[in-house]
Amino acid sequence: MIYIRRVQGKSMLPSLTPGRVVVAIHKKWDIGDVVIARVRQIEVIKRVSSFSVSKVCLKGDNRNHSQDEDVYESQVIAKVVWPRGLTKV
Repeated sequence: MIYIRRVQGKSMLPSLTPGRVVVAIHKKWDIGDVVIARVRQIEVIKRVSSFSVSKVCLKGDNRNHSQDEDVYESQVIAKVVWPRGLTKV
């Protein structure tokens, strides 16, 4: 399945600007990848900062406008594959 979403908010600046369109697919993700996840009935676009057996910690790139989210793996919907080059070193 392909997911096309528009970025809302400033949590992923400077990597993703508000209004930017992203494309995501159901694909294996890893630390540093940007994903779409369902948190409290809404979808968020965040970066995977760490994960354990069943929990995933998501963070925005803009630490001034981001709330960290701890979610279950099952809440991660898809990995953002476009725009390319979003992997944070």
